[in-house]
Amino acid sequence: MIDNQVHIAHNVNIDENACIAAQTGISGSTKIGKNMICGGQVGFCWPYKYWK
Repeated sequence: MIDNQVHIAHNVNIDENACIAAQTGISGSTKIGKNMICGGQVGFCWPYKYWK
């Protein structure tokens, strides 16, 4: 599920059942893992991988 006001850049990989809340920014080439829950007003930057 992706909420409103979410910015997803190029080449981002979002796996199954990820939940991304409002006002989140994800920079290019970032990987978001299965069942990841992300709160509002969060920023993810490359080259990190976020797996739960």
